[in-house]
Amino acid sequence: PTLLFAGPFRLAADPDEARRYDVTPDGQRFLVLKWPAGEARRRVLVTTGWWAELRAAVAAGAKP
Repeated sequence: PTLLFAGPFRLAADPDEARRYDVTPDGQRFLVLKWPAGEARRRVLVTTGWWAELRAAVAAGAKP
């Protein structure tokens, strides 16, 4: 194996996620998504099941 690229590349979190690279049909070039220099990496937090908890809090008199 030979290292072709180094840097802060955008990597897929799991195998089912869309890949972050592609190869030209002739196999001569790569397209790789890379984090821009100085850009903070963002994180998305997904919360599920919150609706029942909110209803219970409201029913108990808590402010949401």
